[in-house]
Amino acid sequence: MAGGVAGVASRTITSPLDVVKILAQVGTKETKGGFFQSFSNIYAREGLKAFWKGNGIACLRLFPYNAIQFTAFNEIRSHIDPQNKYAPVDFIAGATAGIIATVITYPLDMLKTRLTTNHVNKGAAHYKGISDAFKTIVRQEGYLALYKGLGASVLGVIPFAGGTFMAYNFIKTAWGRPPSELTFSEHFIGGCLAVAFAQTFSYPFDTLRKKLQ
Repeated sequence: MAGGVAGVASRTITSPLDVVKILAQVGTKETKGGFFQSFSNIYAREGLKAFWKGNGIACLRLFPYNAIQFTAFNEIRSHIDPQNKYAPVDFIAGATAGIIATVITYPLDMLKTRLTTNHVNKGAAHYKGISDAFKTIVRQEGYLALYKGLGASVLGVIPFAGGTFMAYNFIKTAWGRPPSELTFSEHFIGGCLAVAFAQTFSYPFDTLRKKLQ
């Protein structure tokens, strides 16, 4: 529950950044002016709501994704290294948990990317909503289209999920106090640094995934 709620909340708050990132990855005219100009271009074309395109399906995906990932990580971690002595185990457990969550929820990720890039370079919307996008993709491209980019996603989630959990637990230890005594700010800083570290190494795979989707 904690992992699911955290994923939905963080995704909704950062949705505008994710929209700009995805449009830049797939290559659209809205993002040709650079990072800051992209916001102005998108707003001028579609208005404020454009920055939350695909957020509904993203939240539908992230709740089970994060719930599965955190639960699987804790279960795998406790079986491999109950005493929490070896940092590499965090990477192995995190990567495995990430792969499991990615495979189970992947069609929702595919729909999120399609809905986020809806309208792009086309004028009128290609999809009218989540259910219409699902039916249109299946009708025009077949069920396997829902798994386009899965290989790149699995390759990318290994350094991302594994690196995130490993770096986060390392940073928690580096504070020099038990995790239960850490402040909100310390947890927040640790989470930001851990994800930034992991994202740096896995980002090329994320770009490939968006292109394939």
